[in-house]
Amino acid sequence: MDPSAKILSLEQMDQWVASEKAAGRRIGFTCGSFDLLHAGHVQYLAAARDLCDRLIVAVNSDASVGRYKNPLRPIVPERERMYVVAGLAAVDAVTALEDDRPLSLLLRWTPDLYIKGGDYKADDLRSGEDVRAYGGKVEVIRPGLLTRRAALLVAARRAAQLLLGCIPLLVIAGTIEGFISPSALPLAVKLAVSFTSGVLLYGYLLLAGRERKRARYG
Repeated sequence: MDPSAKILSLEQMDQWVASEKAAGRRIGFTCGSFDLLHAGHVQYLAAARDLCDRLIVAVNSDASVGRYKNPLRPIVPERERMYVVAGLAAVDAVTALEDDRPLSLLLRWTPDLYIKGGDYKADDLRSGEDVRAYGGKVEVIRPGLLTRRAALLVAARRAAQLLLGCIPLLVIAGTIEGFISPSALPLAVKLAVSFTSGVLLYGYLLLAGRERKRARYG
């Protein structure tokens, strides 16, 4: 099946949802940017599909990703992200999410399940109260695989620790062997400190982005 066939406009999704509900199928809804799709995404979408008969995935538009993550994201354009998500067997229908939050779509289609993956708590999702009000249920799927963000944080921390530990030894060894002249030491130290600061800053920005997403999303 061509993944493009699963990508629906809001109006097409209205008809699709009505048809699936009329057939008595349990509808699940989830959303996200899915920028640089990784194993954690695939695992959570498969688990989400196990909870329902049909799974809708709303993929955040480029504009909304830039607002709730940072202006440099997404890396992959929205149409390509939607196509990749639609290519997964666990996903039955894909549409675009233009807003920062999914509440308008949840109220439009009133799915049986609102599903999110990550380290959220069900009560942290601001749309959860509205979902429960119309009789729906909120489910949170814990990550079973290392996510890309977590992997980058681990790598950044290890790189910083390794570099900080090696700098004194490299400087001493280089000076003894004559590779680094005394006059070049200040420059070498500055470069090492700049690199380490960059690694640590990158890790901080990842964490800050995570907290901003937690505060705004749901």
